[in-house]
Amino acid sequence: MEIKFRESDHSYWLGDKQLISVTQLMKKHGLSPNYSAVRKNVLDAKAERGTLIHEEIEDYINFGAEGFTDELDAFKAVMSDNGITPTVSETIVHDDLVAGTIDVVGRCQKGRFIADIKTTSALHKDALAWQLSVYAYLFGKMNPGAKIATLYGIHLNGISGKLVEVERKPDEEVERLFECERNGEIYIPKSQSLPISKTELAYMASVERRISELKKQIDDYNKSYDEMKEDLKIRMKERGIRSYEDDLLKISYIEPYIREGIDVAKLKADKPEIFAQYKKVTNVRDGVKITLRNSL
Repeated sequence: MEIKFRESDHSYWLGDKQLISVTQLMKKHGLSPNYSAVRKNVLDAKAERGTLIHEEIEDYINFGAEGFTDELDAFKAVMSDNGITPTVSETIVHDDLVAGTIDVVGRCQKGRFIADIKTTSALHKDALAWQLSVYAYLFGKMNPGAKIATLYGIHLNGISGKLVEVERKPDEEVERLFECERNGEIYIPKSQSLPISKTELAYMASVERRISELKKQIDDYNKSYDEMKEDLKIRMKERGIRSYEDDLLKISYIEPYIREGIDVAKLKADKPEIFAQYKKVTNVRDGVKITLRNSL
């Protein structure tokens, strides 16, 4: 069945089934850069400029057409300087779930490469690695035996261009990402996943929440108690009372005094040799820090 790309809404269709795009997949699972802080008009202008650059490069690769943007000249220079040859542009790859478009397929000294063209101010290498790894996985499924040797990011910024090689994510991780999408789950990279059940995580969250509530109560009590002690201190001073005792409490007024200590940071900076002589080293056990994400 032939894959179709609908330009009007940038959607991919396999017959009457809409596939999720690689861009949408990465955004959904938290693998793409976060541009939420950038104003929409800036993003729209960047996207429009990026589309023009991609179209010029596509026409250059497929038809040898010349354009007028600095980025096209930078692209040609990157190809020439690195001895790589683009052969195909805008290649759609897909399975029955995900689809995407590879900007450039070509040949280099290592063999066949695929590349994505980026015109952003900064290059997000991990996101780029995920994008190209998904493309390479889909390309391999559609072309059994056709090995992708290298993944490249082509970073174009005005008249300057740079070729960046990125490390391919294991196919097993790409398959796990796809499986999460099929099951309606959010993908968590193995490096971030925990050997713990959701029930245990929920229990830990409830304990942390309760501890947080108790700490707030303690803080409230301490604030009220400190205000009470401050008021009592003033009254004891006014009446010259230095001590009081009954069956419940013993209360003593403490005279102001000067506390002396060592400015460790200054000593370390000014007298490092003396600091080293008296430095005390303590072995701290490893542990786990748990932070409650919200108070709900």
